[in-house]
Order: sequence, then structure tokens, then C-alpha cells
Amino acid sequence: MTISKGFLQKRTVFSTGLLTSGTILWITFSYILYAFFYLSREILRFLTADFGDQVLLVLDKNEAFIYNIFCSSLAVAISYGLALRFVLQNSVAGQSAKTRLLIRRTLNDQGFFTWAFLSWFSRLISILGICYITFPIQYDIYFLDEFPLLLILLPIVVFFSTWPKLSRITKGYAAKWATVSFGLFATMSLGFTFKSFLASEKIDTILLKKSIEFTYGLTVPRSQIHQMLPRRSLTTNVYVARDTIDPFQPIIFVKDVYIQTGLDSVDFKLNLERDKLSWLESSQMAINLHIDENIPMTFVEELKYHFRRDSLSIIQYSTGHKHSKYPTNYPLWKYSGIQQYLYPRFYPKLVEFLDSAEHLDFTKHRIRLPQSMMYRVNALEEYDRIEVYIGKQEVMVNGTVVSDDRLAEIVYKFTKKYSPDNVIIFNKDNQITFGRYIKYLDLVYSQIEKLKNEMSLELYQKPFDNWYWLPEFNVINSKYPRNVLEWTREEERLLGLMKKAGNTTVK
Repeated sequence: MTISKGFLQKRTVFSTGLLTSGTILWITFSYILYAFFYLSREILRFLTADFGDQVLLVLDKNEAFIYNIFCSSLAVAISYGLALRFVLQNSVAGQSAKTRLLIRRTLNDQGFFTWAFLSWFSRLISILGICYITFPIQYDIYFLDEFPLLLILLPIVVFFSTWPKLSRITKGYAAKWATVSFGLFATMSLGFTFKSFLASEKIDTILLKKSIEFTYGLTVPRSQIHQMLPRRSLTTNVYVARDTIDPFQPIIFVKDVYIQTGLDSVDFKLNLERDKLSWLESSQMAINLHIDENIPMTFVEELKYHFRRDSLSIIQYSTGHKHSKYPTNYPLWKYSGIQQYLYPRFYPKLVEFLDSAEHLDFTKHRIRLPQSMMYRVNALEEYDRIEVYIGKQEVMVNGTVVSDDRLAEIVYKFTKKYSPDNVIIFNKDNQITFGRYIKYLDLVYSQIEKLKNEMSLELYQKPFDNWYWLPEFNVINSKYPRNVLEWTREEERLLGLMKKAGNTTVK
């Protein structure tokens, strides 16, 4: 008998029917597993809009396409191992003892790797899923930029996991097997990518309509100074956005997009929220204002006037962090911003006096203003003071136009020299935008905070932020209090009345 070439390395031959069945099984498993990965990812995304910080994880078309490729290629790679297992298990009969042993080892390795990978991968996805639902970590982890090789290599590694043992089984036609199988792998991975199981863009739009920032394009200004509201249970969020139909007409929302109101009814809505608190807590209720940076200050001042009339004295301008990579609507900043106290409180008697006094003939009458809690006009005589005025184009200190850097220098030196017995009168043209108002209010506040920090480092060798609610905090804060005064509507009327009457005691 003639000895044939390669008799010592006899090839394992798989029947055409078995390979066809294995291929069909491979395609079927791949499609089902891709559908599972796709739907799991989309459900996870949709859940981010309803839990935790309620920030929908949105994928643009390019991102969705790349993640679809990752899901489909991973599904095809895992299904390849399952289909290969089917082919090998049904090819054991009729093989030599050595080949049967090699097939069993290949099946054992394939089974161990597949289940170990699925166990690791499922745990990783579960952890990431919980994190994404609980926190908006899409602003901190961006897989396409930070881990591109993971998305590319992971499916390929899974696909070739059994290749070291499989190449010993296929022997002479190992290269052909690898080429054909990888070609099918790439074709199915790319083909499944174009299959969508949900109308994701429509669902995204429906979910995003719950967000005032998205629906109305609300963008709050950024600032360097930030404080956190201490008790969120006593805080009511109020949003001021531009109307999508008439951008020059602001609209107000209380708490969320479902409670829209106007200036004439905002009092009623806020009183409903205050009625939910106890009588002691109602006096501590704070208003967290999310105001679009393009809203005119005329509207903001009108809103603040309504707050004072309702005896609401604590407000905060919610702002984004200056020089930060995070967007202005970053959830962890929702209760962070510039706090203000609306003093003095609203006194109807003062309004009645102004209404009557404005009709007097000042050639026959003079006005004398006693010390009173209703206004701060006379009290300023006891303090050193400068006046900062923010116009549409210019910024002035005591009537002199200055640059931003010069303004910061003046505020810094004035506060350092005269604090705590000083006052910075912060006036503005009410036609400026809210963003411009916050820009310069933040500039003034930041100089005061700078002095506090310098004093803290000099006395205690630690930044000022380390001393909240500690004795050191009170020591530093009493030296450099935030004595920035903005006139109320009644005080502006009173100053105008004094000027008209020829009383120039207060400048």
C-alpha cells in the first residue's frame, strides 16, 4: 500500500451539512444576542432620564453607530464560540483518539473562556449601568476618546479565543478556516449595525422634553464664586427661560416643566410650596433661580420684587462653574451658585408713603427720613462706600469708566483698606442681560473671597473653604463680610424722591 503525503497529520474533516447548520446557528445566535445587547443599552439610557440626577445619556448618530458596531461584533464573537461548540461536539464520532482528545480540550477551553468572559462582562456592565443611572458619569468617562482600543480589540480577542487549539484541529486548512470565519464575522458585525430595534431618536425627544434646559435652551451663566444651599428640602427651584415662540418674552416654571406660570401667578405657586412646610421651616424657604443668561434684568428685578412681597428672603442664582469642562446644567451644580438675601423686607407702609410723597410740591414741603428698618438710605452715612455701575457697554466706579481688571483692583484695595466698615453699592442698568449682571457681581464677590482666602492662609495656613461652620470661619468672615448693597425698588424711589426734594444728604 502506498503511503500518502501527510498521513501522520490527518486532517479533521467537517461535513458540509454540519458546517451549514453551524453557520445558520451562528447567524441566528448573533442576531438574538445583538438584539439583547442593543435593547439593554437603550433601556439603560432611558433609565438615566428617570433616576438619580435625571440626565438622559444621549448618543449622536456617530456615537450610536460605533456602539452598534461594538455590540454587534461582540454578539457575533460570542455566538461564534457557541456555533463552534455545536460543530465540534457533532464531529467527535469517527475521529481518532488523539483528535477526540484535542476536540474535548478545545471545548473545555472554549466553555471556560466564554463563561468567564460573560461573568466578567456582565458584572462590569452592571456596575457601569448603576453608575450611569445614579450619577451623570457620561461627563467624566467617554469611551470613544479614552478607551477606543477596548471597543475595537475586545470583540476580536473573544472571536480568536479558541484559535490556538482550533488551528491544531483544522491543521492544513487552518488559514482558510480563519479567513472565511473572520470574513463572516466582519460581514455580520457590520450588517447588524444598521438594524435598529427601537425608534431611539423619537424616544429621546420625548424624554428630553421633560428638561427645561433642552426644550427652551436655558443656559445659566458661569461664575467663580459658589455656595451650596444647605437644605434642599427647603428649596424650591424656579426656572426663567425664553419662550420658544417669542424669545423676548420670558416664561417661568416652578419645580419642573409641567408647572408653568407668569409673574401674576408665581406668588400663588410658591405659596403652595411653602404651605407644604411647617410654620418654622416656611420662614427658611429658599428659591433656587435657574435664569437664562439672556433674560433682561428688568424681568429678574420684577421677579425678586414678587419674592420680597411674599416674604421670601433667601434666593440663589444657580450658575455653572467658570473655566470648567462640565456644561452649565451639570446636575451636581444644580444647588450651587451665588446666594443673596433680599433685605430689607417688603413694607407696605413705605410704599403707601412713597405713593403719597411723590405727589407733594417740594417747593413747600421737605422730607425728613428717620432711621428705620424699612430702608438703608440713612445707614450708609456710617460707612465708607464706593458705587459700581454696570451699564450696557461700560462699567463705572464712582462715575468713572473703568476696565474689568481695574474694577477688580479697586474692589480688592477698597475692601482690604476699609473692611468691615465699608459698603459697595452695586447699581446696574436694568436693560442689561442676566449674564452680564452675574459676570460683574461674581467679579466683585471674588475679590472679597480672595481677601478671605489670603487671611486664612496667613493665620491658619489653610484655604478659607476649610473653615465652614468652625470658629475660624466666623473670625475671617467678620473681617471681610460681603457688604455689597443693591437698592430695592422702594429704596430707588426714595432716593429719587430725596433728589427731587433737594435732600443731598445721601450720595
